[in-house]
Amino acid sequence: MTTAVLSRSAPRTGLRRRLTALASGSGSVLERSLPTAAMFTVAAVLLGVGVVPVADGELVLAGLALAALAGLVAVLVTRGSLVRDGALAVPVAQLGAVGLLHAGTGSAAVLFLVLGPVLTLVMVWARAASMRVARSSSSARVCTCASSAVR
Repeated sequence: MTTAVLSRSAPRTGLRRRLTALASGSGSVLERSLPTAAMFTVAAVLLGVGVVPVADGELVLAGLALAALAGLVAVLVTRGSLVRDGALAVPVAQLGAVGLLHAGTGSAAVLFLVLGPVLTLVMVWARAASMRVARSSSSARVCTCASSAVR
């Protein structure tokens, strides 16, 4: 007779950690741009199938190319000094891609793509502000300790 021991599988801490990092704005540039890249992919499929009308094909193609370029930049940005610039450059490029798609289609339906870059920019701004506050409070503690040591 064979006995199997069934145990609960290991918790998904990796997935939970990634989602928490993404929601707090501390994920990598690539992780923060993935939801928007997925929305651009859906938009490209809808444009290709003909669900969303195309008024100017060149503008639509330029918008999709800019979105792809922003995704490529998000993949390539891994160094510490480039991450700060990429954290702003990728969502701004995605906003430009939304503008080109909107101009090329003339449809307000593509404006739902604005949500991803705007939320990313808000999270980056909030993260930078919280880091500034943390740095200023830690430097204030250092200054207080230094001034009390002088007395």
